[in-house]
Amino acid sequence: MKKSLTILTIAILAILTFTSFANAASVTASATEAKQGDTVTVSVKTDASLMGVQYDLKYDTTRFKFEADKLPAGVQANDANGVITYSYVGAVTTTSPALTFTVLKEAPVGNGDFSISSTEFTDANGELVKEDVTSASTVVKIVEGTSSEPTKPENPSITGTPEEKDNGIVGTNGKTIKELPKTGTPIFVGAIVLIVIAGAVLVVKNRK
Repeated sequence: MKKSLTILTIAILAILTFTSFANAASVTASATEAKQGDTVTVSVKTDASLMGVQYDLKYDTTRFKFEADKLPAGVQANDANGVITYSYVGAVTTTSPALTFTVLKEAPVGNGDFSISSTEFTDANGELVKEDVTSASTVVKIVEGTSSEPTKPENPSITGTPEEKDNGIVGTNGKTIKELPKTGTPIFVGAIVLIVIAGAVLVVKNRK
């Protein structure tokens, strides 16, 4: 019985010792959603403070463009057909310096994936650290941008209201009538027009 307890104790201590050196890591993006033309950065976060990080990053080349000219200090990154070989050695950190991507103008709407593999971490003493990658991939959803164009009027040539239009009829006072009285049928409108014209003729004859 004592021998069994001793073996069990040793096994538990061995497991605790092993897990104490485990380093949890995950790949993260700066945004969960982005539009065509937006910029997204991708990095790897860890529980332990590290001075060296290596991994392969696979990304969706139909939606993202890798900006190789925007590498942070201490980072080397070689892109080969959508798989970036990443290497960083520098100041101790829990977040690796990020890589920059631009969402393509023709990027289709939908999920764009980033995933890491072949990870290797080094602590402040230059020793390899056992890593436990808890989240090896992340997703950035590409959404459609909203249009900012102003709404065009249906007929730009019409700038005034119907009340402002000139109907070309001159009244008895010599002024142009801007609007005819509103009637129920076109017959009444015609009758009013005739009455106005007749009145204008009488005024002219009386003046003579």
